Amino acid sequence: MAVAGGRQFGTVPAGTTPSERPGAYAVAIVAGRVLVVETPAGWYLPGGGVDAGEPLEAALRREVREETGYEVVAADRLVTARQYVGTATNKVETFFAVSLAGEAAQRESDHRPRWVAVEDALAGLAEEAQAWALAAGRERAARPDG
Repeated sequence: MAVAGGRQFGTVPAGTTPSERPGAYAVAIVAGRVLVVETPAGWYLPGGGVDAGEPLEAALRREVREETGYEVVAADRLVTARQYVGTATNKVETFFAVSLAGEAAQRESDHRPRWVAVEDALAGLAEEAQAWALAAGRERAARPDG
């Protein structure tokens, strides 16, 4: 379903007005592998919520560093999607194709950074919106100018 500001994933129950939560997420693809964060709830692209007044790219850099130990050295806006989760939250997720520097480091006890094959991530990401964004990132990376 197409909506203003990106494609909608998940079903928002009729008569419900969910709160929107902006977030910024990284699509880092290197040699056919993508960086994911493994949590008890499944695999996710690194990223997360934007703090009040925080620019999207600043949130992206902060979240990637907190969750994976890597530094974002380049970020190019890729796509935006909305993912309905829980009982009343519609995540407005902005995805960036990124280049990283540094080393992986597990900085949160329940967030483990992992490089996995893109195909495995497409099948295994916990959110449909993130799989859709990863597919867009894979398409962009495959282009000669990607």
